[in-house]
Amino acid sequence: MPWRPSTRSSSPTMSSSTTTDARLTRWITARMRHSVPCHRKPAAGRSGRGHPRTGDLVLWLPRAVGSDDEHMSKVLVAYASKHHATAEIAEAIAAELRARGLDADCVEAADATCTGYQAVVLGSAVYTGRWRKHARDFLKYHHDALATMPFWIFSSGPTGEHAAEQLEEESKWLEPHKVLDLAESAGVRGHTVFAGKVPDDPHGFMEKSVARSTPGAFRDARDWDAIRRWADEIADELSSAHR
Repeated sequence: MPWRPSTRSSSPTMSSSTTTDARLTRWITARMRHSVPCHRKPAAGRSGRGHPRTGDLVLWLPRAVGSDDEHMSKVLVAYASKHHATAEIAEAIAAELRARGLDADCVEAADATCTGYQAVVLGSAVYTGRWRKHARDFLKYHHDALATMPFWIFSSGPTGEHAAEQLEEESKWLEPHKVLDLAESAGVRGHTVFAGKVPDDPHGFMEKSVARSTPGAFRDARDWDAIRRWADEIADELSSAHR
């Protein structure tokens, strides 16, 4: 084919560096049009995601696969409580897990589900050697789901001046064998018993009798340090699983 002169404009040729800069500008513009929020690692001891300061110029990029958030366990702390004392123990456990960087929800067992969680802590007040019904039901109905994830159980029971001695005599405060057997068949990681609290508003003969016979200084026997230590042990185990 005979040579023909070019019909394109005779404007100066762009240098390679200029071309690269132009391409980079177009790429950044396209990314900003189709941006998604970036996920920052929360500050130590805090949950949630960080946000840019007002006035910052931020290039929003998708979360990287394998980021810290993706590996952080979401923990359900479910409980069954009659006078809110066990609920407060559950709330303390959830708070300690959050302080350790885990995402923890504290929910009544009657309203709880395992869906969306990677670990579960289940607790119940103990009356006459029995767990509360909603805690038993949760363990029963979610047995198969619990078998696929790490979970722990706790009981709240001994009260009064001799709560410490009652805790040492653990057999008196273990859940009924059916509850323990069911939990163990699902692979429960651990079980503990915490001292409880005499109700401020006792109902029935038994509760009123205990309230009358318990000096005020011994009505709340809960050991918050022991509760937080147990939560720390759970956090340690969950954290080591993701290393």
